Amino acid sequence: GALGARFRDGALCVRNGRRFDIVSTGAGLPSMAVMTMLDDRDGNLWLGTAGGGIVRVRDGRLESSLLTDTTSDDMVYALAEDSDGNLWSSAADGVHCIAPDGHLMGKILVPETVSNLCFGGRAKHQLYITATTSLYAITLNRIGVQRP
Repeated sequence: GALGARFRDGALCVRNGRRFDIVSTGAGLPSMAVMTMLDDRDGNLWLGTAGGGIVRVRDGRLESSLLTDTTSDDMVYALAEDSDGNLWSSAADGVHCIAPDGHLMGKILVPETVSNLCFGGRAKHQLYITATTSLYAITLNRIGVQRP
């Protein structure tokens, strides 16, 4: 899988197999404010940014602004993956479910700004959502992927 780490000077170091790649806004990263990272089952590294939407790093290459149209304000604070490879993202209007090919499958509208989300519960089919003043729990027909 991939591993990412941020540096003070604004570069992001991404491990791709045995090599490390340095990515920055000059290399196509739309925002250096990376809020969250997710290593998916296919070895891609997903970056949720403040102001640049969601970016996928695949085989050491940035697919910049891949999913900016799926988030309401391009602010992404949290990412999660389900067992079908779908990406679940926080957004200004709630939670967005994004297919592995990048298209928006649907939204869970929340009346507050979503700050975090994760799958949980005994069967891992509960989606827990933290928002400005509330905690929400929704039972889904998807199973969340949890890695140590």
